[in-house]
Amino acid sequence: MKLIASDFDGTVRTDEKGLARDIESIKKWKEAGNVFAIISGRNAPQIRDIALKHRIPANYVLGDSGNTCYVGCELEYYHSSSADVLPSLYRSLLDHGAYLVIVNCPGVATVVYREKDGGIDCDLQGDLGSFSEFTQVSAVFNSFEETRKAAEDINVELGDKVWALQNFNCLDVVPDGRNKAVSLTYLAAKLGIEEADVYCIGDNYNDILMLDRFSSFVVENATDEVKSHASIMVVPTVADMIEYLLKSE
Repeated sequence: MKLIASDFDGTVRTDEKGLARDIESIKKWKEAGNVFAIISGRNAPQIRDIALKHRIPANYVLGDSGNTCYVGCELEYYHSSSADVLPSLYRSLLDHGAYLVIVNCPGVATVVYREKDGGIDCDLQGDLGSFSEFTQVSAVFNSFEETRKAAEDINVELGDKVWALQNFNCLDVVPDGRNKAVSLTYLAAKLGIEEADVYCIGDNYNDILMLDRFSSFVVENATDEVKSHASIMVVPTVADMIEYLLKSE
């Protein structure tokens, strides 16, 4: 039994023809006795609902950079950390220019800061003091450079408690360093699958740790920097990756 973990945004095709081909390939992968998982930086309820809407036949759907796992509609497991770090992280994100900050918890994502037009005020929908744990904090910035600077500084300031992963203008901050690579390692061990039988595919900077850890593919729409982390090859689609692996068996 082998495991494929695929990023979603920018990786799985969502146009009608491309999605149909990806889905058929996923079905063939599963029919051969293998496991397919979606692993995304999106908040868990959102990526779960997207996978269900598009009828993607994934065995597992992992959101929050892999920290929250669903099987169909049911929460399978999650990994969280104490919310003690949230005030410091929140201040740092705002100091670096974030205009949207969302705290993800098991089963729910809460907006705690949204900059209003003109940047005069904020729309506070969640109280930081109400959280006892979190599975990820997501923040959005105005530029790639601003996001990269925020990631670098947060990893210096708070790297013993959280780790910031860049996704273009979005920052995914995971607790205790539980990134996609760590989450995928946990899932493989839970399923009794050797790491040599784990494959992954992605397109963005927050996929790099996963791409470097396992046998990996990158879709061709990725930047050259991300493409350089493909240990097997760059492919047009998830379907091309699956077809290659099935032919290689």
